[in-house]
This record gives sequence, structure tokens and C-alpha cells, in this order.
Amino acid sequence: MAAEHASRIVSDDLDRLTLDYWPYVGWRAHPLTSQTLNVGEDGNRVTPGAACTGDAFDVFVFGGSVVFGYGIADAETILAVLQRRLAERLRRPVCVRNLGQFSWASTEETVALLRELQEGRVPDLATFLNGFNDVNLRGDDGIGGRTADWTTTAVPCGSARRRTKDGWRRQKWRGARISISSSGGCGSGGARHGPRPFRHRPNAPFC
Repeated sequence: MAAEHASRIVSDDLDRLTLDYWPYVGWRAHPLTSQTLNVGEDGNRVTPGAACTGDAFDVFVFGGSVVFGYGIADAETILAVLQRRLAERLRRPVCVRNLGQFSWASTEETVALLRELQEGRVPDLATFLNGFNDVNLRGDDGIGGRTADWTTTAVPCGSARRRTKDGWRRQKWRGARISISSSGGCGSGGARHGPRPFRHRPNAPFC
């Protein structure tokens, strides 16, 4: 019963998560404060225990939803475990930054690292955890690492889902511009019509 209750809390918190448009990389998670899932103003998930002081060993980890920690609490993410293990082994302040985002492939992650370096944030270690998204988003020519195509998005009433070649992935957008395809109206289980303008983050100027 306790496990079911905890799982329900994680699910409810995840249901509140939305995405913002973000220059150069396409999107990041919208800031969120909740019991199990917390996202900072920079659009990155919080790593519990991260001691981001001047003398800390800085680690940047890039990836997709696996790195972000889709469906699990902050303290259970891969990076939370990495934070604890490194702090124990190095016996010094450690700052593991979660730079994973939903559906990011190596393309977005490489650009994200470049932007960090341009802003003067240079880590002691940068690592990338990839695989599924690079393969799943490959083009007809077989080339992987493509950016997810958000221009054709089906939005059934009461939820937000985008259709890919390999099936449906649950996603929720806050103000993204989308082209809606539909086989019927909301009453018949179809989709809502009409694009919405991008939601512009004040601290993320357009390129």
C-alpha cells in the first residue's frame, strides 16, 4: 500500500510537468516544485545533495528521459546515485548537474554543452548517456541523432500526445507552436485544432 501511494505521488507530480521552448536546443522542462520532482529555473532537474560550491568537482550529464529520470523521484534518478557515490569516493564537494531532457538526442546534447561552455560553465567531467533516442529519431537515410519533429503533433482532448513512426509518446507542452492533425472533433476522440505561439522564457532570448 505504501509503495502504491508513493507511486501515485510520483505520477501526480509528473503529470504537472510541462515543457518550454528554449533557443538552440528546442525545449527544456518548465520550472516545477513538487514533492518528488523538482526542476530549477534553468529548466534542469534538481540533483539532491549536489554541493555546487566554488571548489566542487563539477559533473555535467547529458541525455534524454533516462537521464532526466522519467517516472521516478528525484532521489532515485541515476544522477542522484552518481552524486552520492562520487561524494563518498572523492570526499570533497561534488556537483552533479542533470542536463537530460525528454526526447533529446546527441544533437541537442552537444549544442547544450556548447552553450554551457560559451556561458563560462566548464565542468571537470562531461558525460553523455545515449542510445534509444538517437536510433528512434533516425531519418529514412538511417542517420541518427536527429532533432525530434514537433511540427506534426496530434493532441487528443484531455491530454497531449505526439505521434512518431514507432508509436505514441506522452508529452505536455506549455505554449509550443504545433500543427494539429485530426480525424475528428473532440467529441469523437479527435484533436483540438489551431497552433499556439511559442512561450518565450524571459531568461532565454531568441537566437
